[in-house]
Amino acid sequence: MSDIQNKQLDDEIDLSELVKTLWQGKWTIVACTCLCFVVGAAYHKFSANPFTATLEIKPITQVDENQYQSFNEFNNAADVADVADIKMLKPKLAPAFSKITASTLLLTYSEALNNKDFWYQRFEEALSAKRGKFDDIDDFDKFIKNEVYSVSIKTIKASETLKNIPVSEDYIVELQLTYKGSDLEKFSSVLTGIAQDSANYVKLSLVQNFENQAIVRQQSDKFKKQDLQNAIANLLADYDKNTMVELAFLDEQGKIARKLGIAKSTFESQTFQSNASSVTNVNTDTPFYMRGFEAIEEEALLLKSRNNKSVFMPELIDLEAQVRAIEQDKTVLRAQALFENTPLKSSTASFVAAQVDINEADIKYSRKGSLILALSLVLGGFIGIFAVFVRKAIISK
Repeated sequence: MSDIQNKQLDDEIDLSELVKTLWQGKWTIVACTCLCFVVGAAYHKFSANPFTATLEIKPITQVDENQYQSFNEFNNAADVADVADIKMLKPKLAPAFSKITASTLLLTYSEALNNKDFWYQRFEEALSAKRGKFDDIDDFDKFIKNEVYSVSIKTIKASETLKNIPVSEDYIVELQLTYKGSDLEKFSSVLTGIAQDSANYVKLSLVQNFENQAIVRQQSDKFKKQDLQNAIANLLADYDKNTMVELAFLDEQGKIARKLGIAKSTFESQTFQSNASSVTNVNTDTPFYMRGFEAIEEEALLLKSRNNKSVFMPELIDLEAQVRAIEQDKTVLRAQALFENTPLKSSTASFVAAQVDINEADIKYSRKGSLILALSLVLGGFIGIFAVFVRKAIISK
């Protein structure tokens, strides 16, 4: 038999011996593979797996926004009424109340989400069990703050998705919340609490804002009424003073006319004829007493007998009309009645600040479970094969 044939026979013997050895140690290989698989599965399940959670927070639906329609339309009407008042020279009332829209609610919701104190309180509550692991309270405080700053809030505005939107008309269309951590269960608990805290913040903020606007408007109307009443009082005082001056003048001129025996007016006048009418020009250089004491005394008598002063003061009529407009204005009362029927105050309507579904959060793990299990199987197989050959070598010796 040639050397080549001998070598081929040895290779066949070695290969068959290898397969035989592996077959005899198959249970060792299976045991090692299963053991590594169990270890890998336990590691994947019980060890911290870093992840990134992203949650989209959107404005309330049109159906929910329609619950504020009556209140918002009333504000539109109030704005139009104010413009009409300006054209009619009536007092400009205070600005209408802020409208409540899906964008307004989402904007206020974003203020709550960016409040680090809310996050700190919720993380501190959720991770209180770990307080004992820290010797120093400052270390635990730093640990909680690290969790808080692992949260980021991104505001997406309409101008980022739509073109030609003026800056003054831009609005929020979505919020994106991102968190990087390793304890999904704890974060879900924190996020549930934050969603409730944010909704409460929005509700409280908008209620307080409305109440403050109502107070400001009532106070503004009160001050305007006081200013108008002061203007009326000053106008009447000026009228009385001017009347006293005029009466003193008439009394003096009447006495002069009597002393000079001028009973009738001796004013010189000239009449000029025009195409359509005649124009009388009175010589104003003539002394007033030349009107005659009869006319002067009659004018003084009529001046003293005036009872309705407003007839002779057009400004007074306008000022009194402005006071009545303020006294009869029911804007605040009507706005309060409509506001009571919104979800912010109504006990029958459920309040929704934003569309938040924690279950819709996009979770991306840094470590893939399927890859760990696959590597565990491969590693277990190699360890099993290695153990079989080691045992074979020991037995052979």
